[in-house]
This record gives sequence, structure tokens and C-alpha cells, in this order.
Amino acid sequence: MVEGIDITFKQLTYKTTTGIFKKTEKNILDCISGTFRAGELSVILGPSGSGRTTLLNILSGLVQDNFQGTLNTDELNYTSLRNQSSYIMQDQMLHPLLTVAEAMDFAIQLKTGKTMDRVQRTHKCNIILKQLGLTDLGDTLTENLSGGERKRLSIAVELVNDPSILFLDEPTTGLDSHSSSKFVTYLSGLAKSGKCIICSIHCPSALMFQAFDHVYAIAEGKCIYQGSNNNLLTFLSELDLSCPESYNPADYLMEIATNQYGNLNYALTEKIENGLDDGYRKEMYLANTNRCETPAEIWKYKSTFIHQLLLLIQRNLLLMKRNRNYLLIRLAVSISLAILTGISFNNLGHLANHIFDNYKFIYTTTQFLTYSSFYSLMIRFPTDLSVLRREHFNRWYSSSSYYLALTIADIPVLIGVTIVFISISYYMTGQPIEHQRIMLMFVVGILISFTAQAFGLLASSIFSDVTISLVIGAGLMAVHMIFCGVLVLRKDVQPWLKWIFDITFLSHGNDGMVLALFGYNREKLECERIYCHYAEPKDFLKLIDAPSHISFHSFFIILLIVHSFTYINMMMKLKKIN
Repeated sequence: MVEGIDITFKQLTYKTTTGIFKKTEKNILDCISGTFRAGELSVILGPSGSGRTTLLNILSGLVQDNFQGTLNTDELNYTSLRNQSSYIMQDQMLHPLLTVAEAMDFAIQLKTGKTMDRVQRTHKCNIILKQLGLTDLGDTLTENLSGGERKRLSIAVELVNDPSILFLDEPTTGLDSHSSSKFVTYLSGLAKSGKCIICSIHCPSALMFQAFDHVYAIAEGKCIYQGSNNNLLTFLSELDLSCPESYNPADYLMEIATNQYGNLNYALTEKIENGLDDGYRKEMYLANTNRCETPAEIWKYKSTFIHQLLLLIQRNLLLMKRNRNYLLIRLAVSISLAILTGISFNNLGHLANHIFDNYKFIYTTTQFLTYSSFYSLMIRFPTDLSVLRREHFNRWYSSSSYYLALTIADIPVLIGVTIVFISISYYMTGQPIEHQRIMLMFVVGILISFTAQAFGLLASSIFSDVTISLVIGAGLMAVHMIFCGVLVLRKDVQPWLKWIFDITFLSHGNDGMVLALFGYNREKLECERIYCHYAEPKDFLKLIDAPSHISFHSFFIILLIVHSFTYINMMMKLKKIN
């Protein structure tokens, strides 16, 4: 058992390389040192480009490479710090369609595993919400919260596993002065409970500045002050720097840091010994400090993979249910286009003289299923990325459980839309009412939908910009349209292009539906003319060079490859933005 966790760093240096043709190294942090203690609300100050966010990212473990120096914590190996800490980022995003109570409950279950039953979870949730002044907002959707309330909720969901350390990047951004001061007051109360809370703020107001117990100021990558807020003026006066009366000391320090009174940063850094001098700190005595248990074994995630997967599927289904307009629109589009398709090819399925029109019906069906599924989750991943980044970094769940839950939760809707479209259009176009053919149409249609959705996820995982993903995705689908076996037949293309048909899922989908309607010894078609050359379905299959059987295994191979690439891209993107 330990009383909180302190963080100490010495001679911390972080360099970055700039330039394209002529590479130059720039010191973001230059041999800085310091200590952040449990029971204190600490703030890292500094002008833009000073390195304050970089320092916070290194301390939190968000940045783990390209820095030099030593990082130490009490009682814990620093590599396990993330299991005892939470990082609340500047662009902290929450699911807008969850209520406050639901967001808290999912956080508790994911971050604590199955250690608590529903009654215990509700009790813990109420305690945390009361502590942060959110008790009366349990049934309020997150999208209806004010900026300050969302900031407090973003802290509340990270407090459910009682982390010893909280990192907050620009927590007051977007809040007015009153909300900012009130928010910092909440943080101060949390710090008094024994937690080490470290914030990165550009420049706080005078009232907000007084709420911080410890101030760590950076300019040009070096420490220019470390100590209590009350000792800042004493420190400056020892260098013959006098802050004007009724002037915010934080503003005055930032003006010095930006060389508005000449280049004084070197003198400040020398006096504070680049963070090694600890003499301006105010000692904190906390008689009622909460004790933080350090587990003998530290697990990466408190929940098992299956538990994470089930919870994330449950959350995604709830979000889909709340987004009712989206579901209704998907269903309405499916029904209306199925009816339009049925009217366009009305009652042609049994006629040999309209066999090419029937072929167009198959093409129309595959195109609808492709595009409706391709865009079903395409914008979901980019919009979820900020939430995924926070929750994954803070050890809520693994990336694999997120990815599986994302795809599994959409399966009922995807299958439903596919069956509705095929059922209506199949009946209206007069296709044979044979169970085997109907089931084959359903199966092939569902496989087309699954594969198209996978390609949509792949496009969105490669490009961060949704607009670029949409453009590239449309181009990708155009290639599939060309080589699907309708516009261009395999036997008519150059030999060196034939392999493209094998890797094009629409080619396999088109072949599957053609065989479902015309294959497997279908009887002779009716002819309304004197002579129909393709009254025998097998003659038509020979004309379009259709295979003898449906290649189901090709769908599964393509699905596996595409999902694997998508998952790898997602992991690379997470690593890149971190």
C-alpha cells in the first residue's frame, strides 16, 4: 500500500527533425528536470511551442520514443504507470447518444471487469457523479451537456478505476472564465484526496492560478520556474523582476517567457537549475489522503477479451438504436430502391426473350448491395477515432475487441437491408419461387454486403480525411464495377488482366447470383417470340463464361485479407496519432 504516486524526471530531452531536403534537429525539451507529487494539483505553463504538451505526453506514456533522460515513480516501475493513470486529452470526445449514467456504467464495467455487480456499479457511479457535481444529470444525453459538464464527465469516466495519476491537456479550452475556475476547483478537490493531477494550460486566469498547488513553467524547451504559486513572485523578485500590482502573475511570467522584457529566460533557467531546484515548492500535508493500492500483478486490461467484446457490442447496438433516423433511412432507401428495381424489371424473370434484362437486374442488385454496404461504416471509424484513441490508450479495451464489435454490431442491420431488398425485387421481377435459389440469392447477397462493408472500412482506415476516403472509395468501387463480369467479360480481356477478376469480389458476387437464377439445371425459359436463342439457361451461362459453381471460399479469403489490412491500418493510425 502506498500513499499516492510521485513522478520525478531528470535531464529530460526530446528532439524532433524538421525539413524535407535539409534535415535539422530541434530541441523541444532541453535537459529539464522536475517532480510532480501526489496530493498536489500541478500545472505546466508555457507559450505555444514551448514543449508543455510534449512534456505531458512523455510523462503520461503517450510518447515513448525519441527522448532521453530518466523517469521515476514511487513504488512502481515507470513502464507500468499507464495502469495507474489516465490521460484526458484536449479533444476529449464522448459518445453523444449515451446518457451520463450509461457512459459511467460502460466505463466501470470496461475498466474494472466483473469485480462489481449492478448495485455496486450504481453506488460507485453515484459517488463519482456527486463528487463532480453531475448527480442530477444521470439521464441526460451527453450531446445535451454544457462544455463544463462534458469536461467533468470526461474526468468522471476515468475515475471509475481510481487512478493514482491524472493527466489533462488544456482542460479549460472552450470554457468561459467562470466554468474554467469551477472546473479547476473540482480538480483541486480531487488532488486533495491523494491523487497526482497534472494539467497543461497555456495561461490561466488569476483566480484559476491560485487554485494550483504546484507550477511548472517552460519556455523554449527549458524550465524557467518550478514551485508553488505563492512563491512565484518571490522567485521573480530575487531576479529584480517585479510583477505590477493587480497583475496576474501567470500573465507576467508568460510575457517574460515570450521575451517581451528582453531575453530573460536564460537567467530564470539558471536560477531554477532547469528544474532541479526544489526550494520554491510548498510542502503539502494531507492527513486524510486516500491510499492507493499497488497490485502485485499488473494486467494490461481488467476485462477479458470476451467481456470487452460483449460490452462494446452492447454499446454499439445502443448507439444504433438511439440513432433511429439513420436506421429508418437505410431501411427506407432499401425498400424504395427495391420497389423501383421491381418496377423497372417487372415480371421478366421467367422470359427467355428478356434474359439480358434479367442479367441487368442481377447487376443492379449487386451494385445496390455494394454501395449501401460500402458506406454503412465508412464514416464511422473516422468519427470514432478520437474516442477510440482515448479509451484504448487509457486501457479500457483492446483494439481487436473494438474492431470486432464495430463490425458485429452492424450485422443485423446489414443482413436485414440485404434480405428486404432481395425479397421485394426478387418477387416483383418474377424470379422462380424455389427455396434453393432464393436461399442462394440471400447468401450471395449477404456475402457481397459483408465484403463491400470491409472495403469501406479499409478506405476509411487508410485516409484520415473523410472526404478523401469517400473519393478514393468511389474509385475503388468503380474498379470492381468494371471487372465484375458484366461490363467486360473475362474471356474478352487481355490475358494479363484476367487475374483482376479473381480478386474482385463483385465478380464472384455476380457469378453467384447468375448461377442462383440460371444455374443448377434450371428448366427451359418461356419465350414470347417465335424464337429465343437463350431459352436454355445453360446456353446463356456459356455465353457469359459463367463458372460451374459458386466460389464461396473466394469471398471468405477476400474478407480475411481486407479485414486484416484494415486492422493493421487502424493500429498504425492509432500509433501515428499517439
